[in-house]
Amino acid sequence: MALKPKAIFLDMDGTILNHQNQVSIHTKDVINQLRNQGIYVFIATGRALDEIESLVPKGFQVDGIVTSNGMAGYVGNEVIFKHSLPLKLVKKVIKKAREHKVYYELFPYGSDRITLK
Repeated sequence: MALKPKAIFLDMDGTILNHQNQVSIHTKDVINQLRNQGIYVFIATGRALDEIESLVPKGFQVDGIVTSNGMAGYVGNEVIFKHSLPLKLVKKVIKKAREHKVYYELFPYGSDRITLK
């Protein structure tokens, strides 16, 4: 006898996003069905929170989101945890990435991302 899950965590890229990098209405409907069965649905993604809204259809809802590769977590609109790397370490990583021409993306909270051009 299989046990009913209490919660499901879904990745975005390569999992719930389609070939147009969008969550389809069908996927939204399946997530709604799971939630209506009392199963909590969470998104776990490397993306920043402010990127998600443009990828989901109107009315898309989940119970929580873990963003930025685990650096922040939200339940509804409540911030459960939010971590940042020390500025000294960030500067060191960026310096090394630039020296070796390694592409990077930096996602400061509340501002635009910074990338290697």
